[in-house]
Amino acid sequence: MLKRVIPLFLLLIIQSANADSFRDFGNADTTIVSLEQPLWTGGRLKGGLDRATADLQETEEGFGQLQRELVLNVVRAYGNWLAADLKVKSWLKTLDTGDVITLTAATEGTVQDVAGNAMVSTRLPVGNNIADNKAIVIDTTPPEFTATALFGAEEVISTTQGTAFSGTWSVTTADINGDGYLDVVSASGGDDTVVWFKNDGSGNFGAKQVINNAQDGVHSVTTADIDGDGDVDVVSASSNDNTVTWFKNDGSGGFGAEQVISSAQLGARSVTTADIDGDGDLDVLTASASDNTVAWFKNDGSGNFGAARVISETQDGAYSVTTADIDGDGNLDVVSASWLDNTVAWFKNDGSGNFSDARVISNTQLGARSVTTADIDGDGDLDVVSASWLDNTVAWFKNDGAGNFGDARVISETHDLAWSVTTADVDGDGDVDVLSTSLGDGTVAWFKNDGSGNFGTEQVISNIQGSIPVSVTTADIDGDGDVDVVSASSGSDTVGVFRNLSLNVTDNTGAAQVIYTAAADNTTTEAVVLNVTNAIEGAPTVTATLNDGYMPSYTAVAANTSNMTEGPVSTPTFDLTIDTTPPAFTATALFGAEEVISTTQGTAFSGTWSVTTADIDGDGNLDVVSASGGDDTVVWFKNDGSGNFGDERVINNAQDGVHSVTTADIDGDGDGDVDVVSASSNDNTVAWFKNDGSGNFGAEQVISSAQLVARSVTTADIDGDGDLDVLSASASDDTVAWFENDGSGNFGDARVISETQDGAYSVTTADIDGDGDLDVLSASGLDDTVAWFKNDGSGNFGAEQVISNTQDGARSVTTADIDGDGDLDVVSASWLDNTVAWFKNDGAGNFGDARVISETQDITWSVTTADVDGDGDLDVLSAAVSDDTVAWFENDGSGNFGAARVISNQDGAVSVTTADIDGDGDVDVLSVAVYDGTISVFRNLNLNVTENTGAGQVIYTAAAGNTTSKAVALIVTNAIEAPPTVTATITNSIAGEGFFTVLYDGDTTNDTSPGLEGTINTSLSGSEVVRIYDGATLLGTATVSVTHWSYQDSRTLNDGDTPSYTAVVVNTSDMTEGPVSTPTFDLIITTTVTVAPIALDGVEYSTEGVLLDVDGDGDKEQTQAWVAADDGLLVYIRRQFVYNLFFH
Repeated sequence: MLKRVIPLFLLLIIQSANADSFRDFGNADTTIVSLEQPLWTGGRLKGGLDRATADLQETEEGFGQLQRELVLNVVRAYGNWLAADLKVKSWLKTLDTGDVITLTAATEGTVQDVAGNAMVSTRLPVGNNIADNKAIVIDTTPPEFTATALFGAEEVISTTQGTAFSGTWSVTTADINGDGYLDVVSASGGDDTVVWFKNDGSGNFGAKQVINNAQDGVHSVTTADIDGDGDVDVVSASSNDNTVTWFKNDGSGGFGAEQVISSAQLGARSVTTADIDGDGDLDVLTASASDNTVAWFKNDGSGNFGAARVISETQDGAYSVTTADIDGDGNLDVVSASWLDNTVAWFKNDGSGNFSDARVISNTQLGARSVTTADIDGDGDLDVVSASWLDNTVAWFKNDGAGNFGDARVISETHDLAWSVTTADVDGDGDVDVLSTSLGDGTVAWFKNDGSGNFGTEQVISNIQGSIPVSVTTADIDGDGDVDVVSASSGSDTVGVFRNLSLNVTDNTGAAQVIYTAAADNTTTEAVVLNVTNAIEGAPTVTATLNDGYMPSYTAVAANTSNMTEGPVSTPTFDLTIDTTPPAFTATALFGAEEVISTTQGTAFSGTWSVTTADIDGDGNLDVVSASGGDDTVVWFKNDGSGNFGDERVINNAQDGVHSVTTADIDGDGDGDVDVVSASSNDNTVAWFKNDGSGNFGAEQVISSAQLVARSVTTADIDGDGDLDVLSASASDDTVAWFENDGSGNFGDARVISETQDGAYSVTTADIDGDGDLDVLSASGLDDTVAWFKNDGSGNFGAEQVISNTQDGARSVTTADIDGDGDLDVVSASWLDNTVAWFKNDGAGNFGDARVISETQDITWSVTTADVDGDGDLDVLSAAVSDDTVAWFENDGSGNFGAARVISNQDGAVSVTTADIDGDGDVDVLSVAVYDGTISVFRNLNLNVTENTGAGQVIYTAAAGNTTSKAVALIVTNAIEAPPTVTATITNSIAGEGFFTVLYDGDTTNDTSPGLEGTINTSLSGSEVVRIYDGATLLGTATVSVTHWSYQDSRTLNDGDTPSYTAVVVNTSDMTEGPVSTPTFDLIITTTVTVAPIALDGVEYSTEGVLLDVDGDGDKEQTQAWVAADDGLLVYIRRQFVYNLFFH
């Protein structure tokens, strides 16, 4: 707002209240200014004007002074700049046209002239050290820059695809397991296999994962989301069985059985996918050489395909098919290459999948093998590129945009038996280059495009004679932003990758531009600043190593890089002492409270006897499997991945006195599912149960019913034939035996290893003598013996070799490398002498005396090993029946053990095992208790510590002069977090049998499975859950919606029960807990129905509910719900407690 001083007048400013008050002035925002002159101003007016004049003169004089000072400051600044400029020129030579700078260090750095106002990032390829006399020439003339591409040596992903010339035929890339990285998929006709290889994101690939191995002569493979579920499925074409097939992906790289699209494409050679009919899903197209056919199959969107819709049956030797919008009408047309008629042709699509006759692009490409499309000349339409093997030619055909093509424009005529062709921007210059393979000279090569369709000479990526490269594709497999090359070679049976090591050049298009290449004497334009951000790809070159005893003294200073002036140096110096002596580090383990998985397994002493873990339903989480002899039941419990388990799922409940359970892929069905094997002592039976992969099990399949009092069962490949056989120990016939598996889950008769192990109770397998086959070990309680039996590799066993016959009541045996010497030692538990002990193996199966770990585990029953504390050696765990103890013993790495560290007291602990049940990277413990039938888990809350002991690593603190204790890096990967701050509250219960009634703390109800509802004071974090307890018993996890939660008690409560519920927020990543809800929420269960002869007279209905006199005192009580029932009116009334009332 502009304000003006009026020294003479009084200003009266009136803001209008509304528009009606001052209609003449237009609107309500009009302001009236009234000027009133007081009487008798006299000389005051003149005095005021004189004063104002004087002030103005003073202000003007001050302004002049400021102008003079500004001039002086500008002069001073210019002088400072001149001085700085001279100083810079004494430090750095000003870069003019023709000047040369040689970089002398292979580390990050900056080369600049005095302007300093532009930069570019670049990366040199591996081994191309800029210290190798590479120079930058400064030239301010406009640039003429030519980019190039450099590829690394072949990195072989697999050499096991197929055999001889019939080996690997096709390769492609896609994110198969949804982790964001491009994996590799290949097809090999020699072994009829379609496989994929997992990429870790850096271009390192895991072992092959078989999708299917029954595609007879599989020749082509591609990927697409066939069923519209958001993941990438696989489609293949196989020439020997004339089949086009797809395989459903579960999103994690697990594939289902083949789903045949067609088995009548004779000599199927090529397959691709596209939305041919414009209905939003991906259809499938094929080219088949023996019936000269190009056809497509309509997808209904769910992966169900109709019959072949023939596009052409006259493409003689149809070998390759692809799709593109050739004529620019928005529909996907089809392009094919057929080798017997030397033809490249296209077929116009009307948008609904109806195609024109063949429109020949060329019929002179001798032996046309491969075809693809790309905008080669940058004119906005799609041109066609082909490879033909009989004339050794790679060529392209210019499209005028309407599907009219010119003559072949030859890219190369010397590509010996040119077989496969693709396109990509290999050198990152913005146009599409061409890549091809040639069989005759074993070459994978690329041809540089100048952007107008003019191609340079062949640039060889690889030329291994005899490799027979038949397929090439491109993808950024290492995530560095450039295009790498992947090839498949039939002759060498190889799938390989070639990394693109090109410079990634960014040039700024402003006044100062920079372009740089790796070759010496290349020219740049406006070379003002060159910032080398990654001089050598891979591990950085260290310019100085801080050695033991070195004492660096650090300072920091602020600098102006435009003129190289510096500010004050930091004081004091920051001093460190480097100490590379290996650190003394002690790890320990901390276990959380017991979390009960089940308390309903078995009864009394005959309860639960065995527990193990496996991924039963194929979701990547370790589930729990148990055997309980009290109720003859084998069951499993589903893990949600965080260590929370669902209700028991019965596998079988007729295993009389079942005593032992294990898991293995018995039938080798390739689905990666885990079957279950059990041993039951009352019916002398060893049996297995087939898993369908989702945790649904078939009927019992008996392996043997003659193992008298079968106590223990395990699996191993005893005869080296690639499938898992079964072994058992039976106490009443003193027998250790094995049963040969034919690979499909059919077993032969028992093959006795020994019939003299008196009271045989436990059996396991290991390579005891280091000869590469699996030997057998047993523990027998009546002769106090731990022994092993040598396997010749075919399942023939030698005589008993006694490890010890003084383990009084030997109950359990296992193996592990206890002392870290590379061979497998033996660990046993014996119940009559309360002993856990280990026996040192010399590597040839000769054992020393027992080395006692503990003699105080009262009735020791079970033993196992694991790296409990994460320090790299194997600790020992035991379960003891009489003192109810589950405990672990820390190993120092040499077989010296500490005292027992009690994890829990379980009522009659008889079995212990370990697994990472919550996916946090450490080893949790599971146990079963025979007396109370409880299966429990104890979470390991360790810190996972990784120590790097290499020289030159420093830990430092912020205080000057501090000395580091050890020159190592300790990385805490799973620190125990602070407990949750979220508070859970129980607000009410819901009871109902056909209708619902709200219950409150202290109420009585006849609902034996009430539900609970409550609130939390704020939303949960990703790893927090609300857990519900009855007293100290964990019931389960509530369902949470924002700040409300609900839980249904799955138990069946009895008359007179008084559950006392609490809710607590738990962080499942470290098992810390927030505050427990208070007060407890208590209910009384009463199943006795109260029947009152209450007449319906006087019943009132209102918005508050139904009103009637329930107790006959003359007052009408308010009910909360009512429903009509066959026998009258069933009313729930809420006063001090809840009634069930029946009216007749």
